[in-house]
Amino acid sequence: MSFSVYARRAGLVAVSGSVYIGAVYLGLQLYGGGGANKDDKLQNSADSDNKSYVFDPRRTATFQRIAHSYDDEIAKDELVMGINLLRRALLYFHARGDVLEGPR
Repeated sequence: MSFSVYARRAGLVAVSGSVYIGAVYLGLQLYGGGGANKDDKLQNSADSDNKSYVFDPRRTATFQRIAHSYDDEIAKDELVMGINLLRRALLYFHARGDVLEGPR
């Protein structure tokens, strides 16, 4: 291969990496930013109610509310990250014995 092919690949990797880093940064800013404020809120709610966030009854209600759509929403992410292939590889190389449930 010529040098220009390697240069194009390096450029593609650089651009892809930049897009990925930018997307992660924006995602953290939109959905995960303000960690100190969250900690302060959790501490204040824990102090005022004398209970931990882990045992907050509203957590269960939130899980119940999003449970019906969670698998559909996370399926695309798992496909992109290759988790389905990893699951298949783990099953192929490590699973032994009788199967109780088949694949979906």
